[in-house]
Amino acid sequence: MNARLLFICLGLFLLLAGCDHPRDRIVGKWRVTPGENALIWEFSPNGRVKAGKIEGRYSFGDSQKLKTQTPSATFIYVLDLKENKMVWTAANGVKTELERLP
Repeated sequence: MNARLLFICLGLFLLLAGCDHPRDRIVGKWRVTPGENALIWEFSPNGRVKAGKIEGRYSFGDSQKLKTQTPSATFIYVLDLKENKMVWTAANGVKTELERLP
């Protein structure tokens, strides 16, 4: 009985730990705020990103860092992700806010 309970608890822990990775929560379309005509970023589960018509790749590093790579540039931001809002902070302190689109 104790081994069974331990197995169930371990399984729930792994399930919850795996769901909280930013990679799982970033997937979808995001608009740079404010503005109706602002740039739309689209993150796919396979590591692909699209910013307007520009395509590239994204990955995660340590300390919640998001790296986006396009043919013309590479950016690294500290990522703050809360429900329908995402904030990118560049090394120079400049912040970019995005909101999730439905």
